[in-house]
Amino acid sequence: MTTVLSVLPLMVCTFWSIVIFLDWITTPTKQRLWLLTFMVTAMFLYLGHTAFFFHFTEIIPITDTLYCSCNLLVFPLFLRYLKGLCVPQYLHDPQQQRHDWPLLFIPSLLITLLVGTFYLLMSDEESRGFIGIYLYHNQFTALTGYAFWQAVFHHGGKLFFALQVVAVAVCGWKNLRSYHRLVDDTYADTDDKKMRKMQVILTLLITGAILGFVSNLIGRWRFDGHPLLLWMPSLFFSILLFMIGYAGSRQQFSVCDLEQDTDEMEKPSVQEDSPQPNSSLAVKLEQLMNGEQLYLRHDLKIGDVATLLNTNRTYIQRAIGELSNQSFTQYINRKRIEHATRLMREHPEYNMETISTQSGYTHLGTFYRNYKNFTGKTPAKGLTD
Repeated sequence: MTTVLSVLPLMVCTFWSIVIFLDWITTPTKQRLWLLTFMVTAMFLYLGHTAFFFHFTEIIPITDTLYCSCNLLVFPLFLRYLKGLCVPQYLHDPQQQRHDWPLLFIPSLLITLLVGTFYLLMSDEESRGFIGIYLYHNQFTALTGYAFWQAVFHHGGKLFFALQVVAVAVCGWKNLRSYHRLVDDTYADTDDKKMRKMQVILTLLITGAILGFVSNLIGRWRFDGHPLLLWMPSLFFSILLFMIGYAGSRQQFSVCDLEQDTDEMEKPSVQEDSPQPNSSLAVKLEQLMNGEQLYLRHDLKIGDVATLLNTNRTYIQRAIGELSNQSFTQYINRKRIEHATRLMREHPEYNMETISTQSGYTHLGTFYRNYKNFTGKTPAKGLTD
């Protein structure tokens, strides 16, 4: 039982490293490369775990050095991958990318040099003493000499790991929120463009990091030889890593696609030289929407509306702000829900799927969610009122 639990996260990471590598060979993208780097790093991290729980003490100086190094790499690498999916200027601005290198590599490189060097400096007896006293029994006071400083470096790595988790959580949520605002300002239908799975994964990853930090403080030795204790974190991290690999391998839409869709929207137009007052454009926007029921068009983009009104997306956003103080997607979905409400009143014989389709939605679940958001009640409740 302990054998399976010890190697399960390692097997998951190895599996997804192979799958993502094969995907990257056929479709090489920067995002896929960073996801591959993250998964390979996690694989080496859990290789260190496996050596620990299998008591491969002869190679622990190597695997423990790898573990300490990779432990400070996995979260920055995931953040780097997330930025590649969400941040528009990140893919094209080498200077901004260089700003991440210290966060990515300096802590990991420093801990690798310190831990690896002191393993080399320790005698075989000191090394065995450190492994037995500190790694397997979490005792600190009995250590002396190089073994004492080795324990200090291990504690320092744990502290820096905690600081990294906070930084990654803040930056990750900030990047996802900014990306979702950009999507809301560009598309009417956002279900296949937003990264809700990444939000869930980031939340679970932070939760897992907290659990991992607590486990490090308690000591991995407490899980050694106790399958029931080892079962919970091992299964949790295996599922989490599988979710990351699965979601990453299936992630089709990113900021690169959004940029392609907005290229035409950013071209200068006549309106940029002599823009109409917002009120005039707002009136035209409402006339276009209500007259042609443009909001019923699937995959409507703000650039489509700008083209029809001979202006650009900036002025359309301002006009929408004047009308409703909402994003583009909120503005369109409000009109769709108003249309659905009229259909329910005028055609009580229609079922919800028909109403959803005729109101511009391709997914019934999206219709239900938006109806509840805008009216505060379910469509079934709306029928009886």
